[in-house]
Amino acid sequence: MEGPWEEKRKRPRRSFSDEYKAEVVELCRTSDKSIPEVARDLGFGVTAVRRWVAQADIDAGRRRG
Repeated sequence: MEGPWEEKRKRPRRSFSDEYKAEVVELCRTSDKSIPEVARDLGFGVTAVRRWVAQADIDAGRRRG
């Protein structure tokens, strides 16, 4: 039995280098724009960018992980 959800094709998952993610995190921290604005401008989902920022904070010891 096929439903309408089976007809949709998922977009392939994109992957980005750690260096690129670090640049996006830096942009979030240094620009006057909010995370949702940065994500929208770069064509990312807000959740992905928030995760990158959170992981950068964990890696730097500024946040518990």
